[in-house]
Amino acid sequence: MQELTGVFVTDGVSRSGECFPIPALEDMLWQSYGKGTPANISHDIHRPLGISRVSSLYVSHEEAYVLGVDNKADFRQSGFEKGASGRLFQR
Repeated sequence: MQELTGVFVTDGVSRSGECFPIPALEDMLWQSYGKGTPANISHDIHRPLGISRVSSLYVSHEEAYVLGVDNKADFRQSGFEKGASGRLFQR
């Protein structure tokens, strides 16, 4: 299993002019800490990629970041295989 750490969301202003305040980021952390969320390829529920988990809230003098871990499963070990179309199916 491959484990990737990354930034899930920040309190910076997006291109559309919206931003999450730090209390909202903290609520996101408290509500989802310790819970895994399925990660799918291109928002397709039939193409699982692994599990995402929120891990921490990092606050610097410039921005606040919600950090998390994506566990990318090795589907050969989990009982899944890729078919000729590239889709995953269970053995």
